[in-house]
Amino acid sequence: MATLNNVLRQNRANSKCGSANTYCRDCADGSALASFPSPKVTSLASQHLTKSRYIAGLQCPRRLWLLVNDPLPYEGATPGSLMDIGQEIGQKAHLLFPGGARIEEEPWQHAEAVTHTAALMGDARVPAIFEAAFEYENIRIRVDVLERLAPDSWGLREVKSSSGLKDHYVDDISLQTYVLRGAGIAVSSIQLLHVNTKYMRGPNGICWTDFFTRLDVGDAVAARLIDLPPPPSRHAGLSHHDQTSRCRTRDPVRNAL
Repeated sequence: MATLNNVLRQNRANSKCGSANTYCRDCADGSALASFPSPKVTSLASQHLTKSRYIAGLQCPRRLWLLVNDPLPYEGATPGSLMDIGQEIGQKAHLLFPGGARIEEEPWQHAEAVTHTAALMGDARVPAIFEAAFEYENIRIRVDVLERLAPDSWGLREVKSSSGLKDHYVDDISLQTYVLRGAGIAVSSIQLLHVNTKYMRGPNGICWTDFFTRLDVGDAVAARLIDLPPPPSRHAGLSHHDQTSRCRTRDPVRNAL
């Protein structure tokens, strides 16, 4: 599995960026990433991978570079925004797992979150863990819902506010699966929980069990894990962008990201 530097160094053949990329849609100025300085490690820009950084690197290595080295100021979700709705949907999904426990540690408290997660996994009374934290090969993840299925068997549940499966969701869930199994977690079921567009609210309020569709994505994840590109040479250049592509992460339009 690629580290942060390896993802930055993925060439065009091993990434999803370019003229056929549905994320990056044409690169702006053809700047070669080789002209960018090496990433700096700071307390706010460490070298570990996360789900969001991994997906960003698949979309466009320049975007990943900017996320690590020149991040935009953190802003909380604006009421009514897509982020706010997504967070609320994620919280409502917890209602499908009564008795579940949430990992409350903040993202920058990852070591503490991993320890807390391990403690809850060892407590058979806890049926599910929300925001479960893991780390493997310098990749850090939070799992939306880790459902206890049987002794030493777990289900990975990814929650989305969309109406169905999207290709980059598979990348996201595949990375989580890679980390979980690498950390020694027996994952026997993988599901996407998304909004059921056919659901109609009844007179007694919202039935959250019916509001969500639970879609098995185990086969899609297994196929994606096989196809994951191997880490390229550590000496590979960063010349990912060429003059035929236009990247929406160019500096003049960063606020539009």
